[in-house]
Amino acid sequence: MSNLPNRLRPVHLIIVLLAIILGIGPLLGFYTDYLWFGAVGYRSVFTKKITWQILTLLIGFLLSFIFLYINIRFARNTIEGILSTMGFQYREIDGRLILAGTGILSFLFGLTFSGNWETILLYLNKTPFGVTEPVLNKDVGFYIFQIPFLDLIRTIFLGLFFISIVITGIIYAYRIGPILLPEEDIINSIPTKVLIHISILLGGIFGLIAFGFYLNRFEVLFSEQGVVAGAGFTDVNIRLPIFIILTILSAITALALVANIKLKDVRIPLAGIGLIIIFLLAGSVVPGVYQQLRVTPNELQLEEPYLQNNIDYTREAFGLSEIKEKEFEIDANLTTEDLEGNEDVIENIRIWDRRALIQTYRQLQQIRTYYTFNDVDTDRYHVNGEYRQYMISARELNLDALDPSASTWINEKLVYTHGYGLVMNPVSEKTPDGRPNLVLRDIPPTGDFQIENPRIYYGEGTNSYKLVDTGRSEFDYPRSGENAFNNYGGTGGVQINSFIRKFVYMIRFGEIKFLLSDEITSGSQLMYDRQIQQRVEKIAPFLSYDSDPYPVMHDGKIKWIIDAYTTAERYPYSERYQDLGYNNINYMRNSVKVVIDSYEGSVEFYMINKEPIVETYSKIFPELFKEYSEMPQELKNHIRYPKDFFKVQMDL
Repeated sequence: MSNLPNRLRPVHLIIVLLAIILGIGPLLGFYTDYLWFGAVGYRSVFTKKITWQILTLLIGFLLSFIFLYINIRFARNTIEGILSTMGFQYREIDGRLILAGTGILSFLFGLTFSGNWETILLYLNKTPFGVTEPVLNKDVGFYIFQIPFLDLIRTIFLGLFFISIVITGIIYAYRIGPILLPEEDIINSIPTKVLIHISILLGGIFGLIAFGFYLNRFEVLFSEQGVVAGAGFTDVNIRLPIFIILTILSAITALALVANIKLKDVRIPLAGIGLIIIFLLAGSVVPGVYQQLRVTPNELQLEEPYLQNNIDYTREAFGLSEIKEKEFEIDANLTTEDLEGNEDVIENIRIWDRRALIQTYRQLQQIRTYYTFNDVDTDRYHVNGEYRQYMISARELNLDALDPSASTWINEKLVYTHGYGLVMNPVSEKTPDGRPNLVLRDIPPTGDFQIENPRIYYGEGTNSYKLVDTGRSEFDYPRSGENAFNNYGGTGGVQINSFIRKFVYMIRFGEIKFLLSDEITSGSQLMYDRQIQQRVEKIAPFLSYDSDPYPVMHDGKIKWIIDAYTTAERYPYSERYQDLGYNNINYMRNSVKVVIDSYEGSVEFYMINKEPIVETYSKIFPELFKEYSEMPQELKNHIRYPKDFFKVQMDL
């Protein structure tokens, strides 16, 4: 071992192997995502995201490296100059060590910056709301797009200043500290360059603390200390002035620290620091005391304008500001003429409970155990000139119910690949024996509606990956005598046309058969992330999605529609909402309708409501969103008011 060159020593080999092991997972994930986004038609979205992550990483790294390196190098040169002038023997700090340490720290700062790429892009592409809050008179967009970015910059620089003062302080204390120990007046004995360096760093820290207090002024508008969401009487009249005073004191302290280069009077910065501590303590005690003694006894009078702000801005934030109240006269004495004159209403009164109906569907129309119905939805269709409501459900594949003897990799991944068809019945009809009047039923589908391609490769319950266009024909549907088979004719999967692709997917899915199976040919396609909500979240994770997708018939195929929402947590004076998986939001709009093709897996995002957040994202990803006018009219006929949005609005 001792004869091995340095580069081949065991420790180096171990480091290389660890780097390969730790790095191969992210690299493979990056490559497979690149292929997946290409197959779904949004590779540009993926590459833009990766590009900005790399760009922000580089910017954060370079900014941090330059800042830290200048400070550490200045400290080293200062120490060497002092010791050389005083005639002390010293050993130079290894420049390679400085570079390596600075590089590691800078990379960590770069990762932090890169992890906030979305915050940066939202700031760069911000769209005004056109709504001004009443306390500090800022547009709502300032709070949603600008404050998070400003706070990010402050945090990064505060970290850089803090790390710099810790490292340089240790270096100064270790190298020249012993020289200063005998001195009685340590402040006056500190070399001028050292004092300048430390004072500037401390001044920078307090300058950033002042900026933090300045930003905290705006946080007052999200206070939940009083009886209303947002700033109350105490917040506006006590907390806000305290933050202004703290901002001024911190700024003065920062200037005093820099001025102390000349003054060399430790009392000046200590006085500023002491005042800040006093006001911080006061800020944590005084508002509560004031609230109890002054506000609570006169709460209705003092808080009324702030309560009105809370009501008005909550309504605006959740799309409730345009609500109009109307009175309807109710006459319980229905006549035959009333019923005959409102036949279109009567025919669309739903008599079927979804919970019971899904069990009925499973009993009557599941056909085989490996099919299932996951949900029952309501949709609307024009039939014979009438606009009717129907209960509708998709028949999806459920391989958990496949016979154990048939549960082989070939069957589960290559043969049983898709569900088949829909079941429908009018909401207000039943057969003489009490069953739903099925107007679309059976396999192949028969009834009053025609579906040219009823196959469902992408749906609510399609979780595992599938391989299509292989050496095996796919099971299509059961029939007497001999089952029907089919071969996929779409482009909804990733082409598995090379050894490299087979290899990376073998690692991703932990299945050696990707390499060994002769069934996988150069024309085979791999379908994964087939669950429709998972699919859309992977493409546009910045949107929130309704919990209830629903199938519709369009252009001879089965399509899925999912309502997508833009949400925010920083809408001034708006009430916060936590339910249905929406965590602590105080703004919500149904901005996008998402349409997924059950056969191809294609995903289209239509902007139905051009509010500022979706407009900002459309600037970032212009290739992702389509105008609502581009949606086919037949699909527009199936748009409904979103369930989750309605629930949120009603709760508020």
